[in-house]
Amino acid sequence: MKWAAASAPTAVGASVYNAGGNISYTSGVETLLTPTTSDYDTNSFWAASPNPSRLTIPTGYAGKYLLTITTRVNAGSGYAYMFLYKNGARVAVGLESGFIARQINLASNGTVLTGTVVLNCSVADYFQVYYQADLTTGNQQTWIRYTLSYQGA
Repeated sequence: MKWAAASAPTAVGASVYNAGGNISYTSGVETLLTPTTSDYDTNSFWAASPNPSRLTIPTGYAGKYLLTITTRVNAGSGYAYMFLYKNGARVAVGLESGFIARQINLASNGTVLTGTVVLNCSVADYFQVYYQADLTTGNQQTWIRYTLSYQGA
C-alpha cells in the first residue's frame, strides 16, 4: 500500500460586490441591491446580465450554503434593515423579519449592516437582498458584498 498525496480542497461559491456605486433609494421603501463585480464565482452563481441582483444555485450543487451579506450606505440616521429574499419572496414576513437591522443613530457616519445565515438550497433557488432605511430619498453611495459558500449536501 502506498499513500497518495492529499489533493487541495476545492472551494465552491461566489463573492460579488458593488464598490461604492450610487443606488437610488426612496426613504422607507425596500430597494433591491445589485452587485456589479465578482471577486470569484466558481460555478456561475452570479451573472452580470440579465439578473445581476441574484445569486443562483447551479446544477449539481443542491445542499447547504453559508451566505454572508454586508452593506454600507452613506446615509440614514434612525433605522436600516436588510431583507433576504429567496425565489422572489421574503424569507420571513413583517418588518421585524429584517435579516439584520440597525436602529441606532450613527450621525454623519454611514450605516453598516452585516448578516450571516446557513441556508438549505435546491438547484435554481436564487437569493436577493433588499435594503430599507429612513435615509434621504435619492442617490446614495453604497457598498455591497455577498459571499455564498457551498458547505455540502
